[in-house]
Amino acid sequence: MEVGGRDGSGPLRSREQFPYPERANRYQRGVRMFRRPSPAIVISLLALFIALGGAGYSATGGNFILGRSNSASSQTALVAPFNGPSATIQNNATFVAATALRLLVAPERAPLIVNSRTKVTNLNADLLDGLNSTAFVRSVQEGWHYVGSPGEPGFENGWFNPGNNAANNSQNAAFRIDNNGIIHIRGTVAGGARGVPIFHPPSRYCPHFNHSFPVIAGGEFSTVSVISYLFTVGSVPCYVSQNSGSNAYIVLEGVDYPNSQIEQSVAASASPADGGEVRGRGLAPSSM
Repeated sequence: MEVGGRDGSGPLRSREQFPYPERANRYQRGVRMFRRPSPAIVISLLALFIALGGAGYSATGGNFILGRSNSASSQTALVAPFNGPSATIQNNATFVAATALRLLVAPERAPLIVNSRTKVTNLNADLLDGLNSTAFVRSVQEGWHYVGSPGEPGFENGWFNPGNNAANNSQNAAFRIDNNGIIHIRGTVAGGARGVPIFHPPSRYCPHFNHSFPVIAGGEFSTVSVISYLFTVGSVPCYVSQNSGSNAYIVLEGVDYPNSQIEQSVAASASPADGGEVRGRGLAPSSM
């Protein structure tokens, strides 16, 4: 069978060239036939479109797509039984917000679950049971600083240590600060003048306010004060002195007071008893 051209007058083509005459006639008349794409092709094209543009999306059962948002409706697990980390996430960027891992959960929900009590090296936690480090007492306490010892404040105005007295179970004059910021002065002193410094503690061991304490001096009641130089720039900001009584043998027992930082926080706070006014004197100069 011979088939003519598009207008019926062209060169003839044999059946071998067009084995299906009805399709050959349609082609010659300019009518092209297209097949409907299969569902598999549609899904593939859609996945390609999403991967090439915008944010990616990987649903449950799909591949984890790097650099794209991924989502799942069931748990994802990684098991790697070998000697080393199962996964490593590394971020070498030097930006302020650069981090290797971010865990986000609903309020009042734990962001992490572990099954080991082994210490994690270099883990820096800001809170423990909702409290920061200032709420805990350090396990190591500061030792005593003995007045008159090398590197420590010296005695002034004729005061001295009468020596350790085993009979009275006394010690040489000493001071320290505990982990709660409370300064303690202990020991015995003798022989100096009243109303003038026995010694000047370093500024770290000074209060913000003046303090007086009842003590025993020569078997009688006496008082010892810690006086603060709030506005004497360039001097040691406090000293310890005896106010009254015998100077034969003064037992510095019960001489305890808060450091300046604690008392300044009290001075800067308003008191309801004072009608909401700020209590105490002004804050000490920063040079002290």
